[in-house]
Amino acid sequence: QRELGKEKLTNNVVKLYNKEFKNRTENEIFQMIYKANQMEEEYEEEFSYLPILPNSIWRYCNVGLDETIDAYLLTITSKDDEIKFIWKGWREPCGKEQIGVLNSVMVKKEIVIKTIIECLNLVKQDMRNYKMK
Repeated sequence: QRELGKEKLTNNVVKLYNKEFKNRTENEIFQMIYKANQMEEEYEEEFSYLPILPNSIWRYCNVGLDETIDAYLLTITSKDDEIKFIWKGWREPCGKEQIGVLNSVMVKKEIVIKTIIECLNLVKQDMRNYKMK
């Protein structure tokens, strides 16, 4: 599954952007990504004016580390040679003061890809130290 994350950033980075993101706030972009995977009754009323994007936006822009421990809702988008991470505190173990708080950071695409590759290589190397039962 982690290989898919690398694939997403190296070969499919154009799918991390939608023309509807243009001139939108980070919160609007975040909401549009989540709205693409929600049922109508789950839409936040405050953002009802936002368009409903295809579910593929959710599939490409949503990032899940592990469903059992995720404390943040995390999305990524791309524009030109940068990747934007937008995340919001969701639940514990996220600190209570961070729940509902939206954050973001822009990182050069090449740095993100290099970091993911290094991390995957480290994990693969370390896996050799464990015996599969």
